[in-house]
Amino acid sequence: MSEKLFLPRITDIVIRSFNFDLAFEHAAARFSQQEGTAVLLSGSDQDCARYHRLLNI
Repeated sequence: MSEKLFLPRITDIVIRSFNFDLAFEHAAARFSQQEGTAVLLSGSDQDCARYHRLLNI
C-alpha cells in the first residue's frame, strides 16, 4: 500500500476549438477508442462551468 503512483509528465498542450453538429458527447464518442482519451463534462449551467473538455493522455 505504500507504492506511489505518478501521472506522466505533460509534454505538450494543444487547444483547439471546433464546432460539431452533434452533441459534444456524441462527437467525443468518436475518440473513445483511442487509448488515454478522457472526457470531462460540466455539470452546471453557470457561466464558469459550462465548458466540456476532451483529453488524450
